[in-house]
Amino acid sequence: MNDTPSAPPRTHLPKALTPDELDALRMVPMNLRDRALIAVMAGCGLRVSEACGLGVDNVYWSNDTPALRFAGKRGKERVVPMNLEVQDALRDWLDMRGIEGSPYVFCNLRTGGRLSRKTVWASLKRYAARATIRHVHPHMLRHTFGTSLADKNVPVERIRELMGHAKMEMSQIYISVSAEQKKDAVERIDRRSRLIRWLSRQRNRGYRFFGRPRKGLVFSAPQTVGRREELRRLRVNLEKGIDTLLLGPVGVGKSHLLALLDGDRLIRVKGLSPVRQAVIGIAEALYEAGALRPCAAEDIPGEDQTPRAHPKAGDLGRPLQPDDGETPEEDQTAMGRPLDAGEGPGDAPGDATGFDAVKKAHTRTAVQGWTQMVLDCVEENAWTLVIDDLSDLSASTGRLLDRLNRKFVVFAALHEVRPAHERYFWKFDRIGLDALPPADARRLIGQCAAGADVEDLRLFETAVWRQSAGNPRAVIEIVDRLRKEPAITRTAVRDVAHTGAVRKIDLTPALMVVAMVLVAARFIARGAGSIDGYLIAGVGSAVMMGLRFFMFRLRR
Repeated sequence: MNDTPSAPPRTHLPKALTPDELDALRMVPMNLRDRALIAVMAGCGLRVSEACGLGVDNVYWSNDTPALRFAGKRGKERVVPMNLEVQDALRDWLDMRGIEGSPYVFCNLRTGGRLSRKTVWASLKRYAARATIRHVHPHMLRHTFGTSLADKNVPVERIRELMGHAKMEMSQIYISVSAEQKKDAVERIDRRSRLIRWLSRQRNRGYRFFGRPRKGLVFSAPQTVGRREELRRLRVNLEKGIDTLLLGPVGVGKSHLLALLDGDRLIRVKGLSPVRQAVIGIAEALYEAGALRPCAAEDIPGEDQTPRAHPKAGDLGRPLQPDDGETPEEDQTAMGRPLDAGEGPGDAPGDATGFDAVKKAHTRTAVQGWTQMVLDCVEENAWTLVIDDLSDLSASTGRLLDRLNRKFVVFAALHEVRPAHERYFWKFDRIGLDALPPADARRLIGQCAAGADVEDLRLFETAVWRQSAGNPRAVIEIVDRLRKEPAITRTAVRDVAHTGAVRKIDLTPALMVVAMVLVAARFIARGAGSIDGYLIAGVGSAVMMGLRFFMFRLRR
């Protein structure tokens, strides 16, 4: 015998409106608030107290399943999807509500406060009288919701989940109903035609309500935000051939502005370290543009002068001598030879082709040789060299930059110029970049969040601005992190953290000043014979030494 009591399913709830009575009630003229209220109570099964206390934060507009999420009876959280009819009625009311600052969906039209049960009761009774329906009270709308579910053969378990029932005989059963199943169950209540439901679905597909007017909430196509003056100066300097240095902290957009520069004779490199790799990269760019004239290894000053019996692949560009045993027409390795059919300007014969042949021939060539080869192939200020990052500037890269700057117009980005490196940038036009102002930062946030499902736009923009401090890179990273969520909810916005753009204050100089003052006070107290002052200064000095030790440990 099974000792567990089972509750028979209830297929009908008493005192519920019939479908005809519900249609008649909907046809009665009423204001948008009351129409939305009746639709929510009859289409989602809310109790009158739950409907009156429903807040704007409890309405979740999502692409998949728009739903109401609220604390029901006994504080138990309930999630009830909204069918298209409820969405239409609620959207019409929210768009025309015109009451800012009220946290309630169904608020008092004059004060914006919470709607009372008495007002709901009186309004429903008045509308029911116009529809010639007798003995109507707000709880009948909840009964109508449950009855409609049962009439559509919805399982009892789903009805219990949607209604929020908590019976003793079912308290030990854990019921998990997916959002899609609940959505299908609620959709069956919408008795309108398929065409009307399809039109409602298209109308509500991209709708979001953020609790305030949505005027001006239009996201433009991604583009450069702000920096107009800086970009104008960069382009003017490019036309005039003026060396330019972009200065600013990490993430302010130095690389982005350099990427916007365009020209016929423009070479881009990531950096100048390692030095050999950087120079070879510049030589390869010149070679692909047809401007590099590689010379033989023996023609480079300082290289090995090893005699050869036959010209090799490294003899590119060296004219043949009479004792080479071949005529210029027979030479197949010299630059400037006639091209064979189907051969491009970057091809070279042998096992290695194109620039690979040049690198193979100059394997033993030092950095000075490669640099001289590059400088011999370009005219002064005829080419522009764009260096994306010079943060690893050292003595060797500084010397290379100085040599390249003799022939190239240099555009580079750097965090700050150290006093030891001032001699490399004395003639550069310096353009400083700071964080974006609030208006530009909000524009960038809007562009990065275009198309995202943002629950609270004002909270989202404020949180991203505070976390990023107006740093463009931090803004992009924070928004990209939030867009990985199914929806950018208030909880997700509050939980996100980004410390890369937070400015750090170096307290080392202040601590050193305090330490020196304490040491001086100690000697003064000892000279004056003050034992108390001497001890206090000694203890302070010990504390400062400890702080210095821990600060250096944390910095590591």
